[in-house]
Amino acid sequence: MPIKPPKDPIEITAEQATLLISKVKNNELDKTDQRVLCQIILMFLWLQYALRETRISLKKIKKLVFGQKNEKQNRNASDDTPESGDDNKLSDEPQAPDDGKTTSNSKNSSSSSQTSSNQTGGSGRLGTDAYTGAETIHCSHPEHKRGDICPQCEQGSLFKMKDPGKEIRLFSQGLIQAIIYFLERYRCSACGAIFKAPMPEDVVNKKYDDSAKVALAIMHYYMGLPFKRIELYQKMTGIPLPDATQFELVESVAD
Repeated sequence: MPIKPPKDPIEITAEQATLLISKVKNNELDKTDQRVLCQIILMFLWLQYALRETRISLKKIKKLVFGQKNEKQNRNASDDTPESGDDNKLSDEPQAPDDGKTTSNSKNSSSSSQTSSNQTGGSGRLGTDAYTGAETIHCSHPEHKRGDICPQCEQGSLFKMKDPGKEIRLFSQGLIQAIIYFLERYRCSACGAIFKAPMPEDVVNKKYDDSAKVALAIMHYYMGLPFKRIELYQKMTGIPLPDATQFELVESVAD
């Protein structure tokens, strides 16, 4: 039977909690204390149910536990945490003109990810925009830069393409992690030839590292974690990994 969260947020300090525990031990609870204790018990039961049985986000849990902040509180919170506020502002600002330098503008990254996803539509694969928890590394081209003469046709000049090439590598440190490599690309204005920066030399030339496959096999067959539960956890951390893909990776380890 689904458990509903308490209607009113619970606000209790450490001192109040200590006093409440003391009253419980001494059997001195009044009606107010009883109501608070009942709310705490219901909240604890609901948190257990929500984390075990439902697909609930941490943001929703925070809202239900601590209540909805008003506009003034949100503004004060953003003032206290300039890092998150600045990130939001950066994503809304118009993109600056390209100066030939490698940038990590979040809006540019999201737009290029969307373009890549549209180009590979229908393939059933997850685009780079789905890996919201992945680390990103920008790779500059070691041989070419904007304005160079095209080495293929020797007529046109190279210009930096707006959307870089993207390669995803999944590896494991505990559960599955991911790194997105943005590979700088140049296109010739005359013949259309494309020159893409290579991947770093120490990176394996395959999307799923052996460590990720072995970690999945250990988590599923040794730790007893169902593939679906691993999928839900990976989705929560921003590194999606469907259960069907997990089975194929583990099967390759067995083979």
